[in-house]
Order: sequence, then structure tokens, then C-alpha cells
Amino acid sequence: MENIKEKPILFSSQMIKAILNGNKSQTRRIVKFPKDFDGQEVYPNGQFGCKYSVADGRLQRLYPKYLKDDILYVKETFCKLRPQMLPGDDLPDWCDYDYKSTCDIKHKWISPIYMPKEGSRIKLLITNVKCQKLQDITEEDCIKEGIGSGFQINSGFPDYQHIDKYGVCNLTQDTAKMSYATLWDKINGNGSWDKNNWVFVYEFEKI
Repeated sequence: MENIKEKPILFSSQMIKAILNGNKSQTRRIVKFPKDFDGQEVYPNGQFGCKYSVADGRLQRLYPKYLKDDILYVKETFCKLRPQMLPGDDLPDWCDYDYKSTCDIKHKWISPIYMPKEGSRIKLLITNVKCQKLQDITEEDCIKEGIGSGFQINSGFPDYQHIDKYGVCNLTQDTAKMSYATLWDKINGNGSWDKNNWVFVYEFEKI
């Protein structure tokens, strides 16, 4: 695998927990159509992305960001930890990392956008790619998205818009799909679920 170029991917702390627990094996990302897309027709084409129509009636192809067999390194909320130094010691050119998803200590956390590759602790192998409308997700796939992972709820699934700062869920939804809709809106902004955008579905396994 030395010659394989690894690509970055970002996840929230809640989804990092689901990956580490083995409860998340899918992720969905909005398809970003080029400016020439006329907004009319989209033709899913499996791991080859999708075809879309343009104003003059021609079809163009749009490939997903990640392809089958790609190796991804995960970027997450983190902080850098310098080792304790004695007076007069030279500052080392290395540091350890701590991660918000699995740390109970308060740190000055850094956005995952800025995580360097060497700070990543998780690698994923893309096993399948497809394109579909967001709301076509099934109950089974919602579970594979990590819905409910990490929450002790007697009945129902968590409403991700109603999780307090201590990680306690104060409201539940009846189905995994309804729960996923609240997670999608929390990540992508209120009303995003209702837009029912086209998304690339990436299936993966942790390696």
C-alpha cells in the first residue's frame, strides 16, 4: 500500500465514536454539480458516479470524490500535546495527539479541517460507491450510518437536534430514518433533509 495515495475525509466526534465501535460503515456526501447542470435529469451510474443533463441536452459525467478501493485517513477534532519538559530541555519536534471524541479532559480543541495526516488514527477502505437521492436511504442503511450508536435509549432513536452538552439525548424519534434526518440537518443545516439532494453513498470498512 506504499504507493497508494491516501485521501482525507472529515467526521464529527459522534460519528468517530460510531466508527471506532464498529457501528458505522456508510457515509453520505452531497453531490456538488458543476455550473453547467440544468437541474433537470440525473442518472446514477454506480461506482462511476452519475450522468447529468446540461442546457443543450447533452449528458456529462460527474465522478465521486472517493472511488472503490481508495484508502482514506480520517480527520477529526483534536489537539496537540507536547511532552512535559524540564527547564533547559530543548523543545522536541514531535508531539502526541488527543481526540475530542474519546477524551474526557477539556482541551483547546482544533477543527478537524486543520488535522495533519500524521495526526490521523483511523484509516478506511472504500468498498462500494453509489449515487441516490438522500431520502431514498433505508432503515438498514441508517443503522449502517451509525444511527443510535453510543446512546442508551429504551425505545426509539435519538433526535440529534436535542442532545445536550453532556451528550444526553432529550428527545427520540420512532424510526432510524427519522433520526438520521435530524442528524443530517444538524450537520448540513436546518431544512437540508427536505431538499432531498442527490448524494454519493460511500460504504467502507475500518482497516
